[in-house]
Amino acid sequence: MSSQYELTNELRTITDKPVTNALTPAEMLDALQAAGCRITTQRLAIINHLANRTDHPSARSIYDALVARESELSLATVYNTLATLADNGLVLELDYDGAENRYDTNTRPHVNLHCTTCGTIIDVPVEPPVSVDEILEAEGFEATDCRMEYRGRCAQCRANGRT
Repeated sequence: MSSQYELTNELRTITDKPVTNALTPAEMLDALQAAGCRITTQRLAIINHLANRTDHPSARSIYDALVARESELSLATVYNTLATLADNGLVLELDYDGAENRYDTNTRPHVNLHCTTCGTIIDVPVEPPVSVDEILEAEGFEATDCRMEYRGRCAQCRANGRT
């Protein structure tokens, strides 16, 4: 078995790798158009805002960031656009009981580290141990979604003594 030092260095090596989105904004727009969705200025602004983000924003935080320069934008439009993106597999909706849902633009298999103190969510580019195809073959269970998440306190909250 690996020592704590080896595990820490292995995780540090993993988390230092850049985490990239599965799709570029142009690819997201192409996918929406192929699905028959209209591309409005509001949808375009939301998609561009989401591009290359790794902070898993909520609908409210997206709205707050865009409303000053997108006067026609409503919170309902943000929710509807995020639902359309999620329905088309272009973002992952992360449901948190008792808190706002968050949206993950990294649709590739990965692990999330969720700080329950400050709410930060960090992507770690590690494949889940079993693929959905392996689950289907072994158990006959058709998985439509896989979400792996570790919950706890991030390094910054721990260093600042926040609980």
